[in-house]
Amino acid sequence: IDFAKETVHQFIDGRRDDRIGFGIFSGEAISLCPPTLDYEFLHSAVNMADVNQLRDGTAIGDGLASAVNRLKDSTAKSRIVILATDGDNNMGAIAPLTAGDIAAGYGIKVYTIAMGSEGTVNVPEYVNFNGRIVKTGRFTQMVSTINPELLMKISDVTGGKFYRAADADSMRRIFADIDKLERSKVEKKDRVLWSEHFQIFVALALLAFVRSEEHTSELQSRLHLVC
Repeated sequence: IDFAKETVHQFIDGRRDDRIGFGIFSGEAISLCPPTLDYEFLHSAVNMADVNQLRDGTAIGDGLASAVNRLKDSTAKSRIVILATDGDNNMGAIAPLTAGDIAAGYGIKVYTIAMGSEGTVNVPEYVNFNGRIVKTGRFTQMVSTINPELLMKISDVTGGKFYRAADADSMRRIFADIDKLERSKVEKKDRVLWSEHFQIFVALALLAFVRSEEHTSELQSRLHLVC
């Protein structure tokens, strides 16, 4: 979760005109930030993300459905969900493939990322310290189960792509790849407001011309008189 947060922060910094939302899930799903251009608030939401405050488990379907619900009414040309998980679905009211079908129905692409290692892994322990969840520095061994086939099916049905992230570097490469894939050409029309100021210069030129004609006539008269 720590290197996932870091990567998300970097991804946000690389976007300029995209509305981005953010949510987390474990045994239940919660949306921490709706799609927004307020990237400062979005960064704060990512910093606040703590799955240990949610029900234990992995509700992939609920997490995806929550994200789709945020995007379904958007009129943006490109609507995507980046779904990252380090476990197999074992909780939730909505089946992951059902949520994938819903996303596909709305024309929303889902890029799925299977994070972490499979098999026996060391998981950090946490404690509640004055209302804050903090690491103890100790680890508990657990069996990690990831379902790449499930994530592939979700990506395939929505027109997205499946990725495997084993470490922080691969996570950064994945987000960089998604960033390149999801670029839309925007046509920008500039309107120029013209304000004409030539009249005063024309008036000055005419005045100078008239005075020049008067001066010429006067000289001719003088020359005539002299002759």
